[in-house]
Order: sequence, then C-alpha cells, then structure tokens
Amino acid sequence: MKYYLSLLLLCVLQCSFAQVRFGLKLGAGTTAVPDQELEIFDNGGLSRYGLTLAQAEYSIHGGVIIQAAIGKTFFLQPEVLFQTNKVDYRIEDFSAPGSPAQVLGEKYQYVNIPFLLGFRAGPLRLYGGPQGHIYLSSRSDFSALEGYRQDFKDMTYSWLAGAGLDVWKTLQLDVRYEGNFSTWGEHFNFFGNPAPFEQRPARILASVGILFGKK
Repeated sequence: MKYYLSLLLLCVLQCSFAQVRFGLKLGAGTTAVPDQELEIFDNGGLSRYGLTLAQAEYSIHGGVIIQAAIGKTFFLQPEVLFQTNKVDYRIEDFSAPGSPAQVLGEKYQYVNIPFLLGFRAGPLRLYGGPQGHIYLSSRSDFSALEGYRQDFKDMTYSWLAGAGLDVWKTLQLDVRYEGNFSTWGEHFNFFGNPAPFEQRPARILASVGILFGKK
C-alpha cells in the first residue's frame, strides 16, 4: 500500500510540471458472476454449507480526475473514486436437511485509485494501468451464520484497460475493463479457514466525466 501511495504522490508531482486539468466523474459497472459452488467444512471436517454466487448488482462509482498532458499525444490520469456495490449469495445449510436455501447479501464500500497512462488520437483516448482498492466498510447478512468471519485486506489491486471519447473538449465518455489480482470472496473465512472462489472478479465499467481547464 505504501508503494502504491508513493507512486500516486510521484504522479501528482509530475502533474505539477505539466498541463493539468481537473474534473469529476460518475459511472456504473457490471460484474461477471462465477459459476463455482463452494463446499464449506466445519471444525470437525463435516460438510456444513454450500455456497454459490447468485447475483452481482450494478456497482456505482464517482469521484475526481486529474489529467496531465505529456506532450500532445500522451497523458497521465490518476483518479480517486468512491465505489459501492452489492452481491447476493445463495447458501445451503447441510446441518439442517430439508431447509430451503437462503439468499444472503453483502454490501461493500471502497476508495479506488486508478493510475492510468494514455494515448490520445484526436477525440479518442486509449489507456491502461494499475488500480488500488482501499477497503472502507461492509455490511453482511452472513454475520448471523455460525463460523463466519470477514477478513478484508486493507488494500487490494486490479488493472484497467479502456477507451474514451472527448466531446466538446470538456465531456469524457469512457468504457473500461477491470481485471483483478485477487480471487472472488477472498475475505470469506469460515470456521477459521479462508474460503475464496477460484475465479477472479472482472468488471465492465462505463462512466461520464467533465474536465475543467484549457485542453
């Protein structure tokens, strides 16, 4: 985390010597849902829960943009974005045979910090780079389950690649793909053992932004 924040500070210092524009953005994202079913074992080694991901609702993000030109073609664009999203899981309790499966939800809040390097060709922008996710808080229906505990990391990482279109020199329209370096459900801990899914989260993000200052 210290390394990533140092990289962001270096970018801010670089921006102080370049042509800089500031702005705001708002967007939403969809998440690919893994089809894996997790089997959770209790302390005695008996199968206790069956867990699948039922639905990942649209995530919402918004925040500030800093865009610094590097010559006429390239640019640096760090951002600070607040993100919130909700995920529903279907869980079966094998200790109660015949009981219906429950749908339990979790809500998450993060601060995302993308650090993007881009190429500009007229109104078209192509870019990519790393992104840090700073965990803020969460609310989980899982807290009522026996043996469940959340174990979030303070910071996780992903990468972004995307394309954007500049309209009227101030409006930004963007579509991005986000790949993650962490597996889905990495914060799950049942009966003292981590229980992540095998797949890594992937999202498609769309946003609208507005930049201030001369281009």
